[in-house]
Amino acid sequence: MVDIEVLGRPAVRHGGDRTLLRGRQPALLAALVLAAPRPVSSDVLLDAVWGDEQPRDPANALQQRISALRRLLGSEGAPPVLVTVPGGYTLQVADERIDARRFSRLADEGRALLSAGDPAAAAERLTSALALWRGPAFEGIADEPRIRADAEALQARRLDAVEDRLEARLALGEGAELLAELTALITEEPLRERCSGQLMRALYRAGRQIDALAEYERIRTRLAAEFGVDPSPTLARVHLQVLRQAEDLEVTTLAAPRPRRSTTNLPAAAKPVLGREEVIERIGERLAGCTLLTLVGPGGAGKSTVALEVARRHPRPPHGSWLVELASVHDADELPGAVLRAIGTTSSATADPGDDNDADTGQLLAGLRDRQLLLLLDNCEHLVEAVAALVGNLRRQAPGCTVLATSREPLGIDGETVWPLSPLTVPAAEETSRDVVLASPAVQLLLTRLHQHDPGLDPDHLGTEQLAAAATIARRLDGLPLALELAAARGRVLSVEELSAAMDDRFAVLTSTRRDVPARQRTLRDTITWSWSLLDPPLQRAWAALSVPVTAFDRPLADQLLDAAGVPGPALDTLEGLVERSLLEADRTATASRYRMLESLRAYAQERLQDSPQQQAVHDRHAEVVSDALERCNDRGDPRRFGVDLAGLASWSEEAVAALHWAADRHQLLLVQRVAAGLGWHWLLSGSASAGLRWLQRGLGVASGAPPAPLDPDAVHPEAVLWVSALLATTGSPHGPAWARHSLTVALEPDHRVLARLYAAVHRAHDGEVTGALDDLDAVVATAEGVGGWLLGFAHLARAQIGRLSGRMTGVLDHATAALEVLEDAGADWARVQAIDVLIDAIDPETDPERARRAAIEGLALCRRRGLPELEGRMLLQLGAATHATGDRRLAASYLAEAVQLTEDAGSGPSLAFALLTSGRHARRRGDHQLAVAQLTRARSLFAGTRLAYGATLVAIELARTHVEQGEGHVAARYAAEAARLADEVGADVGAEMALELEASLRLTASTGTSGSAQDRPDGRVP
Repeated sequence: MVDIEVLGRPAVRHGGDRTLLRGRQPALLAALVLAAPRPVSSDVLLDAVWGDEQPRDPANALQQRISALRRLLGSEGAPPVLVTVPGGYTLQVADERIDARRFSRLADEGRALLSAGDPAAAAERLTSALALWRGPAFEGIADEPRIRADAEALQARRLDAVEDRLEARLALGEGAELLAELTALITEEPLRERCSGQLMRALYRAGRQIDALAEYERIRTRLAAEFGVDPSPTLARVHLQVLRQAEDLEVTTLAAPRPRRSTTNLPAAAKPVLGREEVIERIGERLAGCTLLTLVGPGGAGKSTVALEVARRHPRPPHGSWLVELASVHDADELPGAVLRAIGTTSSATADPGDDNDADTGQLLAGLRDRQLLLLLDNCEHLVEAVAALVGNLRRQAPGCTVLATSREPLGIDGETVWPLSPLTVPAAEETSRDVVLASPAVQLLLTRLHQHDPGLDPDHLGTEQLAAAATIARRLDGLPLALELAAARGRVLSVEELSAAMDDRFAVLTSTRRDVPARQRTLRDTITWSWSLLDPPLQRAWAALSVPVTAFDRPLADQLLDAAGVPGPALDTLEGLVERSLLEADRTATASRYRMLESLRAYAQERLQDSPQQQAVHDRHAEVVSDALERCNDRGDPRRFGVDLAGLASWSEEAVAALHWAADRHQLLLVQRVAAGLGWHWLLSGSASAGLRWLQRGLGVASGAPPAPLDPDAVHPEAVLWVSALLATTGSPHGPAWARHSLTVALEPDHRVLARLYAAVHRAHDGEVTGALDDLDAVVATAEGVGGWLLGFAHLARAQIGRLSGRMTGVLDHATAALEVLEDAGADWARVQAIDVLIDAIDPETDPERARRAAIEGLALCRRRGLPELEGRMLLQLGAATHATGDRRLAASYLAEAVQLTEDAGSGPSLAFALLTSGRHARRRGDHQLAVAQLTRARSLFAGTRLAYGATLVAIELARTHVEQGEGHVAARYAAEAARLADEVGADVGAEMALELEASLRLTASTGTSGSAQDRPDGRVP
């Protein structure tokens, strides 16, 4: 069993073996001992050990010190003492094994025995306590900033124990025996009145009355000169007894020293403040240079917790640090009295007797006029005007008073330093790295509290799904510490995954039964309702109206929504009011400021909006603004150029989906069509075709995946029908041709008619009518030549793509080259990438791999510059294929794996199927048959049920080849027959040729009894 010693030089003892700690280990051990059994965060330990001189690799340096200390503390067969826990490290060791804790227990017991009249037992207990001391507490590191206060407190407790033991021995009749110890103690502590009285009694017992009186005169003179005070009544009584030569002086037990008035009422920290170490230090530095700092932030952000920790660490002024809790103060007139009660100020000054409030204010100002203290005014938001007035008076009349305030809005007076306290940092939505997620302060807080409620939940061994759920909770709760604490409390009855799923009903879930928190913080709803109650009706309406946007929004949208809600006055003033009250966050880093509302505040305000008469007007205005914005992004001013702002569409997509939900729920179907059609290019190019089809068909009154019903021209938005046809062309749906015919019927604009004919031809090709489709596309190209610009380039591109997909490569290179020439001038980069894709296939990466690589790299750069994830995956496939042809198979494999992952993330089934086909084909070529079968089988299932039979044909051929190479001819024959059947259905000439060749090869293999691989043909390259 290990013993930890800090009463002297820090050391570790195992039985009779004692090891002194050296270097930075004493500071590390001290930080852990002082907090034990509470955990200590890595940030706190780094600061305790290195201070401002942090190592180059802090995490690694700390881990090395932790490991070394763990070895020192551990012993064979014993449970670990230094344990890693959520949020840091903790010492799990009994108090009796730490000498400072054992000393405190023995000293307390000794004092209790002395008070109970048992001086003999008290002397024995106190002697055992003092025997634990080997030198000054934390010797060698006692002056370190994080240790100094605790070291001084232990030293003071030791002096108390020494005096208690002297008191016990005096009570046992000793006198002269104590003179040497008492004289030495007085030399070290000349102003300790209790010790002075003990020396006077011991001198008197030794027959030295004159010396006893001289000791009294010495301390009386010293107290008067240095502090202007007289000795305590207890010491004065001893002096009088010596003068009177009182007989009972022999048996008088002197009471404990006169209690000195406390210099603080700050509560001790119940638990470490997680995730706030850096901000606490920065606020402390700022507070040291000003006299008024207001910590502002939304309800539940942890303002009180952070402010208390700042106050605890702030150097204690001569007249103390005082907490004034204002949450329970409901009337401004009660404010001065609350401050007086908190700090216990008394003064003979009087104010105008006609007003109690004025009298309290006058007494407070008079009492603080010449004092230096720190005043922590907590929860000022409901009394902000009264607090501002009082603090203004203090700044003028009590310049030694430093004020630290917490509020949901600033006090708004001259000289105020405002520190916005943001919620804890959360991991990004796309972040999957385990280390990064666990490093998030919000996740650390959640997991630490979950571990406290459920010790079986070990953050170091969380499964992937559990960790993802924890990250989701942190994000959904915006990193608000209160909300995370409330969520963790539910960990007693819900798993992490269940908690994550319950976030949609957060106000029902996030409640607490704890009795040691204010009523307004027992549920998340109570906390936010407190903020709502502090607003006047216009600001309440504004908060509710601005909860409609689901992403950050700009001033023009805010202006529209505030107008729809009937909020009076300038919109800018309203925005400022909500930002000041921590209900909106303002991002002023961009050219145009944007505003964001925390999700919990949004959810609450939306509930309020549902109950208000402004709901319909605000949501309708939001949908109108969104629809207008989408139209601007789809600018068709110059028909020769592709004028669509793809980035703008992406930025409005989430707002558009919110507007779609609102319109669809109220059966405003034309509005649904208009908004969904406005996102058409976004649905197409972001790999979101399935989502777009659901909304478009819902707006058109057709079930998702169903054929079109007869359409009422007066109830149809022509572009909506066109986009259904276009998106279905990417999925291979059997209903595509019917929608294409409808789009031709309703298309009004020339460019829309060209697109309608183009997609009708694509659907015809998917149906196996390849020859007719190519003829149709030749006609589309001829028509588009009359329009020119991007539409002509797009027509050439479609003609080249269908030629390639059907295996009829004649003219493909010419059309792809023509498409590139036109599209580069027209600014349609997304179509240029697709043209590059076809061009690579046409030039054959197998015979000219370097040219194919250069083209793929060009296309990849375009994709990344324009933000086209699905096409980026396609270019990575081409780059992988070309790299494979150059002989660098390892690099090719990495490109192909990245392409599959990127395409899967984009969420497009057909594109993913082709990506798996390409990757599987090259896995077979490099001999990885297990991966090839897995990827090709998955591609086969994705192609099933679609009209993309040419892709399914190639998959079947690749599966047959793979099984041939594995010596499984009977399996290969089955796939070869499937390939022949599919090729015949789609009219894919080259596919049919490859399938027949493969079947012939299999028959030859069976007849000769040999095994071999079917040869790849250049014509069989994957599209």
